[in-house]
Amino acid sequence: MTFVTTSRRAPQDVRRCAKELAFAAGCEYRTRGKSGLKDLNAIDETFFLFSWTGNNARLQIFVQMVEKLDMVITHLFVKEREDLFQKGLFISDRNLAEIIGAYVPVQYTPDNEHILSFDGRQKKRYHLTGTRNG
Repeated sequence: MTFVTTSRRAPQDVRRCAKELAFAAGCEYRTRGKSGLKDLNAIDETFFLFSWTGNNARLQIFVQMVEKLDMVITHLFVKEREDLFQKGLFISDRNLAEIIGAYVPVQYTPDNEHILSFDGRQKKRYHLTGTRNG
């Protein structure tokens, strides 16, 4: 089963966002500890890696040790959810939706101003903006 993890010493906000992304995508969240990429690949061949680089977060997807997505997250907005909970990931970029949709359920929402949105627990809604590398 696909899982989500973070870099080894990720800030609390990045870990929280990774846990909520796992919840929204129906994946498992795993603490990384001292595990390297080969160790993570031994658990499952497909995993999402959240990390912190400089002033930005980064989201990567690895499949059989090959990076399928590298996205720099320039803004992360968390706000109180005022409407009903919606399960899944909502993506406004068609190419990104196709890439992520190959591994977890997504919904393409072209009218969304944020590239990736999802509902977490405790009435929180997460909105991420960023750019893909490569």
